[in-house]
Amino acid sequence: MKTDLLTSFETIEHFENPKNEFENIFMYNPKMFLLTTSIYKKQKQNWEYFEYVSGQHIFFYSKKAIEMIGKKYNYEVFFLECGFTIFLSKKFKYNKFKLFLLRKIFVREKFLNFLRLIRIFIKSKGYKKDYFHSKKF
Repeated sequence: MKTDLLTSFETIEHFENPKNEFENIFMYNPKMFLLTTSIYKKQKQNWEYFEYVSGQHIFFYSKKAIEMIGKKYNYEVFFLECGFTIFLSKKFKYNKFKLFLLRKIFVREKFLNFLRLIRIFIKSKGYKKDYFHSKKF
C-alpha cells in the first residue's frame, strides 16, 4: 500500500522499539512523512523534556540520527522550524518552489504566531456542527 503523507506529532520519542516502529511507518512508502519532536543536542540530565517519573519520553533523536533514518529508507530530510521535520521520498518528484515556501514562509514561528493572532478576530462556529453531531452517538 502506498500513501501520500503520513504524520507523527510528538510520538517518536515514545517508541519503545524505534527500529520496528520506523519499519512499520516506511513500509507504506509514503511520499512524505511529517513529524514533530524535540531534537536531542547532548542535553543535561535536568533537560525539561526528560520525564523520569512517567517514563513517557524514552527515546531521543539528534539531527544526525534523523538523517540516518532518512538515508536508510531513501528519503531526503528537511528540518523546518517549530520542531517540524519532513521526510521526502527520493522517488517523489516534488515542486521545489512549494517546498521553499513551506520551509521559509509557512512553517516559521513568526508566521504561526501571526495566524494565532488572526484567529482571535475570527469567530468560527464550524467545529460545533462536528462536536454536536458526535455527541449523538
